[in-house]
Amino acid sequence: MDTEDKLRTAVQALQPDSRMMSRISADDGTIRNRTLEDQYEIISRFVLVATTPESVRVHFETAKNLYLYAWFVYRFYMVAEHYVFSTLEMALRGRLHAHFTQKQIKRPPGLAELLSMAATLGYLDNAKLPSREARALEMAQNRFSHEITARMMRDGVTSMTVDYSSVQPTEEDLAFDWIGHFAAHLPLQRNMHAHGSDHLYPNVLWTFEIVAELINQLYEDTKDAP
Repeated sequence: MDTEDKLRTAVQALQPDSRMMSRISADDGTIRNRTLEDQYEIISRFVLVATTPESVRVHFETAKNLYLYAWFVYRFYMVAEHYVFSTLEMALRGRLHAHFTQKQIKRPPGLAELLSMAATLGYLDNAKLPSREARALEMAQNRFSHEITARMMRDGVTSMTVDYSSVQPTEEDLAFDWIGHFAAHLPLQRNMHAHGSDHLYPNVLWTFEIVAELINQLYEDTKDAP
């Protein structure tokens, strides 16, 4: 067992995990070591709308605190991601409960069914996702990158200067069904944590971004909320 994964002593408790050695680009273009302040700034930008029930907002803030404290315990990244998935499911159940059938009340639907149900009822809409255009552009850039790689392999080229500035998403990219994609894939990732896993990775911010966007859609207009 890695020393960092053992129970911390009182002396070690507030020392950064040695795996927190990532670097970030400063505003002036220089590269510097990431700090605890950076960790806070990164996670603090995710905020739920004020009309979100307090219980959901508290749950979400707890997940954010887990992310923040991963600075000291690296494996808290996994706990944070698991917890924020639970926040999403909690928010969906609360928003949709009035629409549950008697069968669903006795046996509540899972995350995939809840996401699909929210989309069908109009609570979630791909067009209202703030990150939709950015995700579409990323798809276009990834496709362009694959095309360049294939061309280099075909022509036997080992290096090439690539300009992404002209890459634009297609209508198909912009029309991608992200809600359906989330319904298919988020439960799988949530279950990985719920059933126990030795996976360890720090890049869980995309999960916080997705969850915040979905919950904010659910509760952005609650005048007809149950």
